[in-house]
Amino acid sequence: MQGQQSAATWVGDIMSQLKSQGQDIMFRLDGIENRMGSIIKDVADIKRDLIVTNEAFSRQQQRLEAAEERISTLEDMLSNTTTDLQDSLKQLKVLQQKTDDLENRGRRKNLVLMGLPEKAEGPNPLKFVQNMLSKWLNINTDSPIELERAHRILKPFPADGKPARPLLIRFLRFQDKEMVLRAAKKSQCLREGEAKLTFRQDLSAEVRRKRRESSEVIEILRGKGMFRGFAYPSRLRVLQGGSILFFDNPKDVKSFVTSLK
Repeated sequence: MQGQQSAATWVGDIMSQLKSQGQDIMFRLDGIENRMGSIIKDVADIKRDLIVTNEAFSRQQQRLEAAEERISTLEDMLSNTTTDLQDSLKQLKVLQQKTDDLENRGRRKNLVLMGLPEKAEGPNPLKFVQNMLSKWLNINTDSPIELERAHRILKPFPADGKPARPLLIRFLRFQDKEMVLRAAKKSQCLREGEAKLTFRQDLSAEVRRKRRESSEVIEILRGKGMFRGFAYPSRLRVLQGGSILFFDNPKDVKSFVTSLK
């Protein structure tokens, strides 16, 4: 009898423990379910955010592809524009050269007189120059040298102590201009009173600029007695060993002179 009670008590204890453990398990399961629900909600939120992010990324990707396409189109346009610009610049350079050549052809009968004091020509520059050419250059001709015009370069009247403005002389005949220029080059010293006179060919601003680029090497050549002027438009004439050499680039002349040392 006593054994039966002990067994019943043991079974009761076990059942009580099982019930307690079952309740604990259920409590834990409820906690797990709650956490799982929270996790599922978080996963759903993450999934939703990921969808939004993917959509935004897709839109950005589309914008990037569109931008790349526009950039590629612009690069093609720029390449074509650059090519067109280079062609236009080449054509412009050719036109500038032709224009400059035409300008210099129009100046072929012109000389520029440097050094004549202001007002020395009086009220009639053409008549003054026409009368003075033979005196300055000791020229004797069968017929008088005829001029089309003579006037000062169009610049403001110089201040005291400043160089006089050049006098532009246009001859009626090219041959007369050449004769005067040759005579001027042969003359050691041309003067009007105390003023030293110089005749030079009238040239365009572009040709004068190119010739000025050779000023440094010209001084070197003059020091060696090798400078023989320019061939039109700006080719340097250099005397070497009894022969005249021609150079288009001042750097080439400098290298040539250096090689002679």
